[in-house]
Amino acid sequence: MSDERRKTAFHHPTRQIARHRPGTDVRATDGFGIDRKKDDKWQLTNAGSVAGGVYLNGKYGQYVAWPEDLAIEAPPAKPDAPKLLTATVLGQQFELPASKMNYILSELGWIKKGLKGWLVTEQGLAMDAEQGEDSRSGIPYVLISIY
Repeated sequence: MSDERRKTAFHHPTRQIARHRPGTDVRATDGFGIDRKKDDKWQLTNAGSVAGGVYLNGKYGQYVAWPEDLAIEAPPAKPDAPKLLTATVLGQQFELPASKMNYILSELGWIKKGLKGWLVTEQGLAMDAEQGEDSRSGIPYVLISIY
């Protein structure tokens, strides 16, 4: 058996891996950092080489192939989205009224007093705060993010 045949017997193109794994798309290796597209061609990364990826030549040119027993760990989960709290809810955590909590947040530079209600500042936006508005009265308020 030639070297090329021996490699193909144990390696599969990404497309075949996707077909054999229910729930995966054609780019089954996306997001794992083991291959990347450069100049319209897929290239192995160092992690891909370590995982057993090889270059093979086929009918349509060079392609990346993977061992039959390729086990890719899922990418790390994204951290949970921040929890957004109003001054009222945040104040309850510290046993403070919403008016006092708004004053503290204002002193931190995260919010500023508007004509009616509170507005988020640039510094507040940098801290992932969001602007909200009461659906009935239209009075603005700020949601503070807590991770």
